[in-house]
Amino acid sequence: MKKNDRRNITNEDIIDISGDTLPKNSRSGGPELDIYGQEEEKLNEYYVKLSYRFRFAKFLSFTVLIVFMLFMLTAFSDDITTEKFRYLVKDMNIDIPTSTSEFGNISYSDDSEAVFAIFKNDLVSVGRNSVEIIDTAGNIVLNSDISYVTPRISVGEKYFLIYDLSGYEFAVYNSFSVLHSGKLDYPISHAYMCDDGKILVITRSKEYRCVANIYNKDYELAYTWKTNDKYIFDGVLHEDGSFVLLCSSVSDGFFDCVTVSGNMKNEDVTVSDTYKGTVGMKLGEFDDGNRVIFSSDGMIFEDKDGVPLSRQNYGADICLLVNSTDKYAFNVIDSASLSVGNMLNVYASDGEKVFSKSVAEHPMSVYLYGDFVYVMYTDSIVRIDITNGNETKHESGNMISSLLQTENGILLATGKTRAYPLDHSDFK
Repeated sequence: MKKNDRRNITNEDIIDISGDTLPKNSRSGGPELDIYGQEEEKLNEYYVKLSYRFRFAKFLSFTVLIVFMLFMLTAFSDDITTEKFRYLVKDMNIDIPTSTSEFGNISYSDDSEAVFAIFKNDLVSVGRNSVEIIDTAGNIVLNSDISYVTPRISVGEKYFLIYDLSGYEFAVYNSFSVLHSGKLDYPISHAYMCDDGKILVITRSKEYRCVANIYNKDYELAYTWKTNDKYIFDGVLHEDGSFVLLCSSVSDGFFDCVTVSGNMKNEDVTVSDTYKGTVGMKLGEFDDGNRVIFSSDGMIFEDKDGVPLSRQNYGADICLLVNSTDKYAFNVIDSASLSVGNMLNVYASDGEKVFSKSVAEHPMSVYLYGDFVYVMYTDSIVRIDITNGNETKHESGNMISSLLQTENGILLATGKTRAYPLDHSDFK
C-alpha cells in the first residue's frame, strides 16, 4: 500500500494472525489458510468419475477381444494350419539346428527326376508331379502339385523358381505357397531367379531363334532381348537389373562363343570378345564380379566388363564334371595319361589354378563348400581339403543324388526318398 493511500479501511478488513482463531501449520506452527479445500474436493470427484469410465472401457474392450477371438476360432477353424502359423512368425529368429542330432526324419516322394535345393534352411524337392518343402524337423511345410517332365530349380534370397526344362511352364514360390505361375508358347531352355524376385527366362519365339525375357517383381514382362544369329545357353540376372547371357553361334563352319551384357533399364548391350572354336555351355559368377565360361574345350575367365583374363584348354583330356561357387571354379578331368586317371582342379576367379589332386574314377558329381571339395560316388563321398590336400571319406552305403549345405554348415545328403545330415565327424 502506498504511503499516501487514504482509502477507508475498517476493522472488518483486518485479520488477526497472532491469535488462535486460525488453524496451525503442522511444519511451522504458523497459521494454515485452507482457502482451496472446496475446489480440491470438486477436482477429486471429477477424476474419480473419469477413472471409472476408463476402467469400464478397458473391461469392454477386453470382452470384445475375447468374443472376437472365440468367433474367429470357431468360424475359421479349417483355415488355421501349421503352415499359416509358420508364415505368421516367419521373420522371428527361430533356432536353426546346430548338430545332426537336432534333425528329424526328412522324407519326400520318390522321383528319379527330382532336383533338390536349400531354401531358407528348408529342403526343397521338385519332382515331376509335386513341389515339397520339408523343414529340418521333418515337417512338410508345403506340398504343391505340378506336371513337369524335366524339373529344374533356381533359388534366390526371397523366393525360388521352378521350371520345366524344354517344357512351357514355370512358377515362383515362397516357403508357403505358389506366388506366380506362367506358361509360354515356346519351350524354356533356361531360367534364373534373382535375389530380389526378378526372373530371367530363356525361350524362343516365332520370329527369333532365342529370346531372353526378364520379369519384374510383379511378374510382369519388363524387358526382352532377341537374337537370330546366336543361341543363349545360360544367363544370370542381378538386383540392379543388369544381366549377362552366354551365347554361341556358328561362323564360317566353326562355333564361336561370346557373353552379352546389358541392363533391363535400357536397350544397349555389350558383346565380349569372340572366343573361336568353342561352344559356351555354362556360366558362373564370382563375388568380385569376374565370371567363368565352361565351354566345350576349356574354361574361359573374364572380368566384369567381359575382358578376357585367362583361358584353360582341356587339350586331349576329357572334362567329366564342372561347377563353380562365389569364390572358385572347379572341374574333374579324365586325363589322357593312363598313369594319372581323374584329376580334380580348382581355380580362383582370375583363372589361376589353386589346387589339383588325383581322385578315383567315375565320380557322379562334385560340390565345393568353403574350402572343402566333396566328390560323390555311388556309395561314398570323398572330402578333400583344398588348403592342405587332406582326404577323408564317408561310406554312404546307398545312392546319393545331391549334397547340400545349410546356413550352419551342416551337409544334407539327399537319397531316393529321404535326406540325412552329415557333419565333419562322419568323414574318416
